Amino acid sequence: MSQPPVPVIRPAGTEGGAGRSFRFRNVTVAPNDDPDAEPTTLRFVCAVCEESGPEVESQGEAEAWALGHLKHSAAAHDGPHYSYLLHMTRPFQTRPGRWL
Repeated sequence: MSQPPVPVIRPAGTEGGAGRSFRFRNVTVAPNDDPDAEPTTLRFVCAVCEESGPEVESQGEAEAWALGHLKHSAAAHDGPHYSYLLHMTRPFQTRPGRWL
């Protein structure tokens, strides 16, 4: 779902020292795909016991922890834990658009 651009105000200058005028600019928020951006990380949390796996960059590694936790919990006295929450951290940035 795309959000509408957010107008941003910045001083455009002063006229004879009497005051300021302002211009509006569209700004959007988007994923930061720059090469130097922080990596996207994933971490599963068991919804039953709230134990969490490691923060990793690969979905396969995150799923491996959840499957291992399921096997471990199935052998425990409280039965298998089937419900998990995925926590994802993804870098975003604001991007200036055209002046209005």
